[in-house]
Amino acid sequence: MLNQKLLRVVITAVICLSCSVAMMARDVITLRNGVDIQAIVYEIGDKETTYRRIDFLQGPVFRLNNSDIFRIVFDNGRVILFDENVAAQTQGMQQHPAQQAIRTVPQEQIIQQPEVEIFRNPRDREERTAINVGLLMGGGGLIGADFGAMVGNRISLQAGIGLPSVGFGINYHLRPYINSSFFSLQYNQLGFGNLHTVSTLGPSFNFRARRVFQAGVGFGFVIDKGDNFYNVWDDDTNMLINFNIGLFFPL
Repeated sequence: MLNQKLLRVVITAVICLSCSVAMMARDVITLRNGVDIQAIVYEIGDKETTYRRIDFLQGPVFRLNNSDIFRIVFDNGRVILFDENVAAQTQGMQQHPAQQAIRTVPQEQIIQQPEVEIFRNPRDREERTAINVGLLMGGGGLIGADFGAMVGNRISLQAGIGLPSVGFGINYHLRPYINSSFFSLQYNQLGFGNLHTVSTLGPSFNFRARRVFQAGVGFGFVIDKGDNFYNVWDDDTNMLINFNIGLFFPL
């Protein structure tokens, strides 16, 4: 009974937090005519900036001339001011995209030191879901799988099932796309019914090598002990080490 009540509280908190983060995660492009565009910026190039509208993420990728942009305020608080004269000076120069972005910002006009993320592969921000399979995944089962979906610029939710287990989590990604490594707050339940062993809640860190490999380690506080618990651990065990290893696939 206690386990079910706690699970409901965790899921409700995860949904509320994720929805509020999703509403805040956006970039703002301010044009020289004063118009603000709520967007997700993909790339700042030599002459153009590409973006998607926040209210139409499944729509086309739009392009703006850098000379028409006054500034971009990123969701992490960084601000870039554009000089319309500098873009013309860089025409014809072969530069790395990151160098091109810096050239459009005169040093004396930098409000905050920009560390703009240039998404060389636009799919990094288009792919919003992923599935991972491997050992001790899906709630800590011997073999399991998890499905994750981005609900904000760096926040994702995940749910999984294993043999035999179930798990739920809320993740904070180090980069604003599903492929990146992330910190997670996870609820894991190992076993069901008469075979229930243990339920835990705790943090973990999951490393993702782009589009291929995933491994995680963390710990969980024991919140419920089943009949099988005492066959595996000591009675006074209140914290367990969790880890997993496997593959993940962006969808």
